[in-house]
Amino acid sequence: MRVEQVFITPLVSNDTYGDEIEVSKYVRIDGISKIKRSIDSTDYSLGVYRFSDLKLKCENSRGTFNEDDSRSIFPFTRDKAKVRVVALMINPDTFATETKVQFEGIINDEATRQNITDDTVKLTALSKDSVFRTTQVPAGIISAGTTAKNALFLILSQASITNLLTVDINNIDPVLDFEIDTPSELDNLEVREALDLLLAASSSVLLLESDTIFIHGREKPDEDEADALQLRGRGELSNNANIISITAYNTGKQRQFNSVRLNDGAVVIEDSASVFEYGLKQIEFDFPFANDLDTLRDIGQEIADEFRYPKVELKARVPTEVSEDSDLLDLVRVDAPLLKKPIPGDFFPVYGAAIYGDSETPYPLTLGSVGISNKTKFKIIEIEDDARSFQTILKLRQFGKFTNDGVFEFAIPAIYGTAVYGDSGYGVT
Repeated sequence: MRVEQVFITPLVSNDTYGDEIEVSKYVRIDGISKIKRSIDSTDYSLGVYRFSDLKLKCENSRGTFNEDDSRSIFPFTRDKAKVRVVALMINPDTFATETKVQFEGIINDEATRQNITDDTVKLTALSKDSVFRTTQVPAGIISAGTTAKNALFLILSQASITNLLTVDINNIDPVLDFEIDTPSELDNLEVREALDLLLAASSSVLLLESDTIFIHGREKPDEDEADALQLRGRGELSNNANIISITAYNTGKQRQFNSVRLNDGAVVIEDSASVFEYGLKQIEFDFPFANDLDTLRDIGQEIADEFRYPKVELKARVPTEVSEDSDLLDLVRVDAPLLKKPIPGDFFPVYGAAIYGDSETPYPLTLGSVGISNKTKFKIIEIEDDARSFQTILKLRQFGKFTNDGVFEFAIPAIYGTAVYGDSGYGVT
């Protein structure tokens, strides 16, 4: 069994927080919005870390969430109160409990709306990465010759950010650690804008794990294939399917770029083989802090190498308990082959014993529009949790950079009835 718990920690003065208060009993059944975190998940573009804001609809008939009200849990102000949503998992057999933090953020009181007729209040909590939207890059903090790694660290090491998030230079490992030659172009930019530019230029992404910032490439370092999340669809006949639905299946051509045009055409990098096979698919960037042509060539080449070939993408809806331990960029194996059914009135033919074209042992029916091999290696680029339905949508993209590297080393044998194809007779019962 799974229960969502909501906690609020109010301010008691300008810089001091009081005790955390559980407010789960006030939250309406439909009162928790979907929680989404993503990376590279928007079509036709590259992206960095995004975490959706949270909306809470609460019962307020006793003024529990008012300001300037002696009945309220907010003795000072609603604004900037901390919000935490926790999933409480209860084992129905042992009653052992386990918790997992689903969301942590801060109330933005500008967005608070109250309905006096039905005594409800809608609170909006900004995710902790929202501090990137409200903080600037201080002028002069970055000097010429500073590497991308150090620039990212300096930008993130401001007190307004480190008060909420842990920043450690050892967790910052950009793929391309180029030198910045025109640092003044980053002065006074919104931190989020500066991060978007530097991360795109360094072919890196930013992730948050337990309030700690990590920056690295689009694949997790030292990821073990054995730890991949196992998802099973309707064609997997071992009666262990855990996928509710698969939607938005596509070839990934909408996120394929084989030509990279930088700084208004100062450098253009093209992959001729990909252009010949798929046609020109160009993306443009303006990186005003990098004007050295060799640096721009390195940047363009890294982007082209990453996205020159299309990679299959899809959305898999699963019960939240299936993916509750998964995070962005984790590996996923999807076993969703075409559905095999014997001809009505017949059994599966025995592989190696049936005669091709023999009416006594006809081949089984093959149903379904698309089959997904369990050897295809995927990574998670978006997670959307729905607390109302206890379901999660995982947006997946095939792993790798080339046409033949997005596969697991070993496939899981396909099971039909009680026979394992490749290990015993096809369809033997």
